[in-house]
Amino acid sequence: MSRDAPSSPDARHPARRVAPSRVLTGAGALAAVAYAASLHPAFESATVWAYAWLPVAAIHAFGLPLAVMLLVLAVVRPRRTAGTVGVTERFLVWNGTPLFARRSIVDATAYVNGAGAGVRVRANWRTAFFEVDDLGVADRLVSELGKSPGRAILTAAEAEAGVFGTSIGSLGAAILMATLCGFFAFFSGLIWTVRWLAFQVTHRSWVIGSDGVLARSRFGADRYVPYDDVATVGADGRTLTVVPRSGAPLTLKCADDARASARPVVGSRSLARRILQAKAAAREAGSDAPVALVRGTRDVAEWAQALRGLDDRVATYRVAAVPREQLWSALEDVRQPAEIRAAAAAALAPGLADEEKTRLRVAADACASPKLRVAFKAAEARDDATLAEVLAEVDAESRARAARA
Repeated sequence: MSRDAPSSPDARHPARRVAPSRVLTGAGALAAVAYAASLHPAFESATVWAYAWLPVAAIHAFGLPLAVMLLVLAVVRPRRTAGTVGVTERFLVWNGTPLFARRSIVDATAYVNGAGAGVRVRANWRTAFFEVDDLGVADRLVSELGKSPGRAILTAAEAEAGVFGTSIGSLGAAILMATLCGFFAFFSGLIWTVRWLAFQVTHRSWVIGSDGVLARSRFGADRYVPYDDVATVGADGRTLTVVPRSGAPLTLKCADDARASARPVVGSRSLARRILQAKAAAREAGSDAPVALVRGTRDVAEWAQALRGLDDRVATYRVAAVPREQLWSALEDVRQPAEIRAAAAAALAPGLADEEKTRLRVAADACASPKLRVAFKAAEARDDATLAEVLAEVDAESRARAARA
């Protein structure tokens, strides 16, 4: 079998690829023509005579090109092309032709769009949407790409539309009218600049990992909620809400995917489903951790020193070694507490082979917990000081959580 042949007979699925309409291809040329016309001496002289230099600068900088592109984007619907999408050992394949190299794929997410379903695939600099028959097919495609909720991370940014409350089409119309009305361009640009700055201040994003949800804020403290602490997850229109067992709920403004839309989006229902799937995967994962990883009554320094001798590659006759694969199982088991996973990383660090660093990096990339990511990267770099510091922090958090419970 060829290296690029499908990994299984059902690795190809009927789908419809959603892409920008061909009309949009000409939008850039049309905007360029409008921009060139605005540079004509006759147009510039008339505009300066009528309004002064400020509107001219606004027109040249962003007015006509941006207005034309936004209006075209709002009016023209994306095209849908029928075909088959599949996964090989090295590529995501569309109609038998490699589309993305699998190593370049950042995330694959199953989404709903009204009553329909699909998969969004994001590579380094490109994104592709595929509409499929149902969510079961979408989940299967995500799993074939190795991006299932229990193994991959998803970043969801707060939608700007939720803050601005203005569609792309009305924004384009506003800029076009402002451009044609001279001095109003300045005031329109000022208003949108202020609103953009307000969005940047209040902007939030969520990192949905294999172990929990990390809520990030531009100018506030990050908040991490492990799946064990998640009580309920809800989607109501444009609002996604995660209610932890203790503390205030987390909310994220995003697209409303309950209604069918010409343009596919990953909205509140899709993100809520992703969180519930990752929570279920974490609950079903793995086996019991080796007792030697537990701190017990030891102080942190003694615990960290003992962990360095647990690996059967480096253990001496004074220390009872733990099979290496058991340490890896504890590290990769998202059901285990953070201190156990960090302890397993500390135990593996002294004997870490070069080929195992990739395995450790994959585990780090799937984590939403900032401390675990630091612990895994410190283990890869064999940074004992950072590892000991993270061990102390995650153990203190675990004991505080147990005391509250």
